[in-house]
Amino acid sequence: MDIAVVRCPVLDEGFNLLAYRFMYLDVSAEGVGGGAEVERAVRGMWRRVGVVPEALKAVQKLSSPDFAPLWEGALGYVPLPADVIMAVAASRDPSGGDPAEKGLPGESLPDFLLHRTRGGIEVPTTGGPVPGLLEACIRLRDDGWPLLLLDSPDLDLWQDHWEDFSVVQVDFACRFPSEQRVLVSRLCQKGVCVLASRVRSRYEVAQASDWGCAMFDGRFLTEPDSVGGNNVEIIRTGALALLREITEESIDYRRIEHVVKQDPALSIGLLRHINVAAQGVRQEISSIRQALVFLGERKFRRWVALFVVSDLAESAPREVLSLGLTRAFFAELIAKKIEGDVSSDEAFLGGLLSVLDVLLCRTLAQALETVPVSKTVKMALYGCDNWLKQVLDLVFAWERGDFPAMREHASRFRLHAHSLQEDMVAAVEWANGMCAVGG
Repeated sequence: MDIAVVRCPVLDEGFNLLAYRFMYLDVSAEGVGGGAEVERAVRGMWRRVGVVPEALKAVQKLSSPDFAPLWEGALGYVPLPADVIMAVAASRDPSGGDPAEKGLPGESLPDFLLHRTRGGIEVPTTGGPVPGLLEACIRLRDDGWPLLLLDSPDLDLWQDHWEDFSVVQVDFACRFPSEQRVLVSRLCQKGVCVLASRVRSRYEVAQASDWGCAMFDGRFLTEPDSVGGNNVEIIRTGALALLREITEESIDYRRIEHVVKQDPALSIGLLRHINVAAQGVRQEISSIRQALVFLGERKFRRWVALFVVSDLAESAPREVLSLGLTRAFFAELIAKKIEGDVSSDEAFLGGLLSVLDVLLCRTLAQALETVPVSKTVKMALYGCDNWLKQVLDLVFAWERGDFPAMREHASRFRLHAHSLQEDMVAAVEWANGMCAVGG
């Protein structure tokens, strides 16, 4: 069994990180071949609760040190089937007897489930409170486990117990707006913390917040802000000019020096950033010309691009910067595994600039007008089919937990989910480190 694991951030109304939610699926040849779960995933529903072996394998992965970067900085909610939840509760109850005698997984429970540390549990609601599940949830809640009750057509069957859970999800993608508002109101009347899930825009975030929702996940983070109207390019003209210079076919350090000298704060920040890149160099780099000599043109372009995107992200949610950095490194690692005429540098830049529309609060086409990137990068970001668009499609599919699309795009390059999983974790770890450096 080969399990793919991805995560999505959960933010508050100020776009501060509150938690992560994990998704998983058996992506081995025998694991994804059809069936109701895959059919639902194809329709766009997120994969949340799998069968017992799949869930245990996913938790085992998440418990390993190799996956520690995915947990960095926030609580993580892991979706579990009812049998596993009841087994966890039974294992923590000295008088509960052997879970195996009740047909529940016992000895195979990973340490993460036996010793609560940094995670919470997502609880399925389909079919209503099956015998033993509600009691198990209350026992785990009393033991300090954060519990997130998932939305489904059977959520009403749990209404007498909504307040027993830390958070209750309302899936905005599966409910009409009139349903959303009524359900959120009912939950808030019970004093429940509501997660507005799969929210598509920042307008919907603002609306859901007015209704009483306190937590949000969905693609709104990658949509330009049409609520605040924050015109970043006016504030960051120096940064944009710098980005234009380093994406030209040939670098003119004199023009770069001229741009930097117009903005003292930009100059100080850029040189500080470059000195981080030049760790191991005995003397401090104090000029653009020095930076080109010590770093070389390729590394110089990369670090200046990273600095510019970080500078533009100062007025954006931190998770947007983290997302752009993760996409960049993930795309680069994928490109290095592809045979043929591809460029890992272009893959890196394509991933990095895929959030430029969010940072500039404009459409991506408008944002790219300000940057003279290569035709390959520009066409990929415009949505025209080429090798880079296919790489980015794979990155985006993994990011949103669209497992069927992920397998389809990976098969084009003859890539396997196992190696991609390692690359994704490496990209997250690298992005975490870069965000820490940027402060």
